[in-house]
Amino acid sequence: MHQGENLKSFRNSLLIWFVTVCVTIIGIVQTKVLATQLGPSGLGIFGQCTAFLAFIGIPIANGILPAANRYIPANQSMGEYDKVNRWVISTRTLAIGLGILVMIIVISCAGIISEFLLGNQEYFPLIVLSAIAIPISSFYLTQRALIQSFKQIRIWSLITLLISILGLPIVIVLVKRYGLYGAVCQIILTSLLGGILATIGYNWYRGKNAESLLMFKWDNQIIAKLAKFGGASLTSAFIFSAVILIIRSLIINYLGNEQGGIYHAVSSISLQYLSVGLFSLSVYWFPHLAGLSGHRIVVKELNKFLRISFSIMIPILVILMTFRTQIIELVYSSSFIAASALLPIQIIGDYFRIIFWIISASLLPMVMIKQFMGLSISFDIILLITSGYLLNQSGLLGCILAYAIVNAIWVLITYFMQRYLIGFRFSLPNIRLIFSSGIVLCLAYLLGGEEFSVRSLILIIVLLGIWAFVSSTPEERQFIAHPKLLFSRSLDA
Repeated sequence: MHQGENLKSFRNSLLIWFVTVCVTIIGIVQTKVLATQLGPSGLGIFGQCTAFLAFIGIPIANGILPAANRYIPANQSMGEYDKVNRWVISTRTLAIGLGILVMIIVISCAGIISEFLLGNQEYFPLIVLSAIAIPISSFYLTQRALIQSFKQIRIWSLITLLISILGLPIVIVLVKRYGLYGAVCQIILTSLLGGILATIGYNWYRGKNAESLLMFKWDNQIIAKLAKFGGASLTSAFIFSAVILIIRSLIINYLGNEQGGIYHAVSSISLQYLSVGLFSLSVYWFPHLAGLSGHRIVVKELNKFLRISFSIMIPILVILMTFRTQIIELVYSSSFIAASALLPIQIIGDYFRIIFWIISASLLPMVMIKQFMGLSISFDIILLITSGYLLNQSGLLGCILAYAIVNAIWVLITYFMQRYLIGFRFSLPNIRLIFSSGIVLCLAYLLGGEEFSVRSLILIIVLLGIWAFVSSTPEERQFIAHPKLLFSRSLDA
């Protein structure tokens, strides 16, 4: 039974990983197009626009949709189909309505926003285009989240992968033809196409029960639940995104657009591989942890999540650490070569961030709102202060170093807090995994060089093989020896 549960958890995460890896690869190609066509300065401006969109979209992505993902399946399992319909309609009403409202506000303040984010008002048309993308992307994200709420992960995965594939030629054509403005326009067109595909997928699954897109309703009961459940997640995400936006603005205003482009290159690569290791947290592990009772079970599942995440993240981090120069040139261009010196520090910071995120992953599902908010907000404040100070002292290097330092400190803070709250402890295999992973990352840094060599590749393969053997358990080696166990029908029972 224990082995079956481990296999089921791994298989559920594997589907998410597969789609995310494919989307990440396509995203790397898109980034290459953007980098070669826009250059460091243009990419820095585009990165600030996308960061602004992410910031503006927080109320929907981190407030409304997570609440829907919790309550829709709960009502569905209890046979309360009328409440399911109300949640679907209300979620669409709030998400799309809020998107339209924000679009109007942003367009009316486009000049001021351009001055604050990009240093002058000449880019206000980019802010207007970004504003138009807000309600369209809200529609796409909402339709896709509703598919997830009904636990149709295969449909969700297919649509996510399909829109990424179809979006690639849109990026290539628009950026080559219209430059920076084409880069922002592709967000609008890709989101529109995604919304259409997600609606087709949703209606196909729901059949005659599919709610009409023309149905809008304000439901006070649902609004109250949204405010209570989504408020903490929304506030946390809002503050973190605001901090990142401020840090980007400080870099652009004090170091220039070119340094802003270098920072975007480093942070963009980081975001791509973190999405692989942590994306399953919202899609699978969040509802999984929310359904658990008993601290001992939660501790066990957190340790399991750490092993599953590290099993794919550490090889990725090791490869990036070793061949950082070649990867920067491949993904971007030789103009971004300065980013290769900063990437190892970012990778170390992300190594600590993965541990920090996973240890704290149970706080919100277990409704430990005060602890979650305290941990999250204090992290954001210290990150902003440390980044601002070290940016002034050491430039862009100091800003990246601040990220690594604060994440390392918060691993310790989170560990002792969770030990007090739920009796959390790392399992002995995980202690071995954490330390062996840190050692292999340090060795990968020493092996990295300016030029690619077959010798380095062979050494990295051997090093990862030793790491896998040292850090794995006998049960995990059995999984590797018998991969067909992952597809056993007994796991669906």
